[in-house]
Amino acid sequence: MFDTIGGSNSKHSNGQYHLETDGGSVRWFHRNEKGDIVFNVTTEDVVNIYTWTHIAATYSSGTGQADVYVNAKFIMRGKIVDIYCD
Repeated sequence: MFDTIGGSNSKHSNGQYHLETDGGSVRWFHRNEKGDIVFNVTTEDVVNIYTWTHIAATYSSGTGQADVYVNAKFIMRGKIVDIYCD
């Protein structure tokens, strides 16, 4: 659904932010310019095939939380991975 790779002034050579579905699950993922994973949140199957579904995701560097919402309902929260915090 959504994938960013840095522009001409960016140090990102790999995907930076990803919001995607795989089967019925939702994945919200971010890696920094060094390729370190900042967060990786994957839900259980929450999306039905052939059904309109609204998916939203948020991330706060202040709290270190990455959230996934489906049809305006909070589904799952992930945190910054430990290796990134060190």
